[in-house]
Amino acid sequence: MFRETCFGPYLDLKETLIQAQLIHQLLLRQVNLMITAPKSLVGDESSSKLKKKKIRYSESNEDILKRLAEIEVKLQSNEEILKRPAEIEAKVESNDIILKRLTDIESKIQSNEEIQNRLAELEMKVQSNIQIEKQIKELEEKVQSNEKILERVANVESKVNDLQKLKNDAENVANDTMDLKKNLTDCPSFSLDIEFDMTGKSIEGLAETSSIDEDIINFNEEDWKIVDDVAAHSLTDDEVTTDAPLKRQKKPAALLQSLWVNQYDSAVGISTVGTSTVRTTKRVLKGTSAFKVGLFSPCGSDVEAFESWYKQGLVTKKNGDCEIYVIKYAEYFINLKKMPKTFNIAQVRKHLATQLYVYAKRKQVENYDTDNDWVPKDV
Repeated sequence: MFRETCFGPYLDLKETLIQAQLIHQLLLRQVNLMITAPKSLVGDESSSKLKKKKIRYSESNEDILKRLAEIEVKLQSNEEILKRPAEIEAKVESNDIILKRLTDIESKIQSNEEIQNRLAELEMKVQSNIQIEKQIKELEEKVQSNEKILERVANVESKVNDLQKLKNDAENVANDTMDLKKNLTDCPSFSLDIEFDMTGKSIEGLAETSSIDEDIINFNEEDWKIVDDVAAHSLTDDEVTTDAPLKRQKKPAALLQSLWVNQYDSAVGISTVGTSTVRTTKRVLKGTSAFKVGLFSPCGSDVEAFESWYKQGLVTKKNGDCEIYVIKYAEYFINLKKMPKTFNIAQVRKHLATQLYVYAKRKQVENYDTDNDWVPKDV
């Protein structure tokens, strides 16, 4: 379409050039025929006329050749001109491709700008959400602190109520005891022939034989508990009960063994008695343990080493927490310790394993062995 609209004149010129080439070829043929024509065809003309004609034809041929040369030059220039529209068309097509690519790039840039705008909006939302989460955490902390305060207030109120009840009950008990004492002193002695002893030794007999109203001396169990509490508070501060005597800590004792031992001869099948093999000079201790089980200062830094050893080499059993409970209970029971309310099984397991590790480590350092534990020397 572009060639039809813009390069129409060039196409017409090309057709005229083709026609000129055809005419040139026809003229050349005619000239050649006239030059090479035989005399019979020329007639009886004289040689002078022929020479003139030849000169005339040669001049006309030269003119024709000049014109043909000019036409050829024009044809070459026209061919170059025809090549240029093709180049222009190629450039135009490349420009179209470039324009398409530019439009694609512009659309991508617009889409990237939209994406950046959306990302900015999302970042704003994320920041707002973070601020909201911080506010929620602060509110939760405040709520938890308020709940703790309310719990403490409720505990204080319950304690105040308990103290008030205790005070009222104590006052009632005091009044009842005063009434009881008054009634006992006013009771006649001649009707029962009993001498009253106010020291408290014969109070049970008085309660059984006297004719006092039962509602006055019929106490409940809670009243007796309150009386016991009042009596306990009335004790002086000087009366301090001593602690129970602790059990004697067992100390290690040396286990004496002979330096001469028996060797078993597999070839004979019997053991030779009195051989010269001597035992190594190692202390063998007998008792519950060589040292008190626990973390002591020289091995306090071995806890980190034990943690790595525990993760790599120690074989742990799943669902074996009951053994830990039994061991810890026995430890509290033997050492007369107070049982805690909370029991962290993971911490206790780690503590017990650390104790065993430290115990075996010290055995290895001190180069001794015992006869009542399973921990090997080369832990």
